[in-house]
Amino acid sequence: MKTEALVLLLGSLLLASLFVFRLQDVTRLGRCVAAFVAGLVIVQVVLGVVLSVFHLERQSYFLMVANAVKARLEKTSAQPVFLVGASRTARDVDGSLLERRMMEAGIHHPLVQLSYPGRYAFEQEFYLERLLKESGVKPKLMLIELGSDLRAALANVNRFKNEPIAFHDAPRVYEMLRIQLGLGDYEGALVSLRHMAAHYLNMGIARNLAREGSQVRLGFMPEEATPSAPSAERLAAELAQEGDTQRVEIAEVLLDFRRRQRARLEHLGVEQVIYVHYPSAASNTRARLDVLCQRLQPCISLNDPGLRQQLNGPFWTDMGHLTAGGARILTEAYAKILVPEIGRHDAR
Repeated sequence: MKTEALVLLLGSLLLASLFVFRLQDVTRLGRCVAAFVAGLVIVQVVLGVVLSVFHLERQSYFLMVANAVKARLEKTSAQPVFLVGASRTARDVDGSLLERRMMEAGIHHPLVQLSYPGRYAFEQEFYLERLLKESGVKPKLMLIELGSDLRAALANVNRFKNEPIAFHDAPRVYEMLRIQLGLGDYEGALVSLRHMAAHYLNMGIARNLAREGSQVRLGFMPEEATPSAPSAERLAAELAQEGDTQRVEIAEVLLDFRRRQRARLEHLGVEQVIYVHYPSAASNTRARLDVLCQRLQPCISLNDPGLRQQLNGPFWTDMGHLTAGGARILTEAYAKILVPEIGRHDAR
């Protein structure tokens, strides 16, 4: 039986008991409450044993990426460089090409892409912290994609799905609530609290169970342009336009989240966290990321007019993501910035 059904059943029994006793006997009411709590604890203990015996856990694609990263790092003692993010890191950066450029420069840190499309800042951080604690790995650098922090907690489409429950532990929900309440997103705050309760009560877990250690393919996940890709005229106009950073307002709670995130990760042994501003064809998005990058130094900005000119062509699947050909152009430009940066860290 699903966990939520058991909890609902126990709660229904408690409510029924209130009608039966009509609140006339406080002792009996106390016993009912105690029975409800005891039943809930027993259910969680039994469920925990079942999950442990059968090596099951709540599924998440980002978790499976983290498992693949962990498996790769078990084969090497070298200090890695992490690329962390969502779709821009997964689709716009050819990690194998970037690692080759590092090796050609005499830099022998394994480069891993801990990224997956549609996985935003809190989910990334939850599994990243778990990976660092379980593996004991202390990355040389961690390069984190900016942009997914623009969502206070969850994309609206995910609010009623079960998978996001996996990363709603107390530290993540605390950060979500700081942002949501600071931005006046009270509905989002209620969703976060509901997901946290489900996280700790294992509610909905039967809908997306997976074997412990399940993995997905690591690295570059390119896409090609479709008929709905932006027109050449629209791309040329947007790429040539400089975003108006003077009109951009970034809530301090969003900046504070990233600063606190950097401090947490460096406390876990990351030598340095650097944020990354990947290019977008949309000038308003570039302007917002420009401001974020300027306020969150150290940050690598790939919003370069020369690079945008190189990408002015059939290199975009939409206004925010590159084709494989566009990703190769971006990766070469990224390597010219990142390789010297790693060299400076190694020389310290």
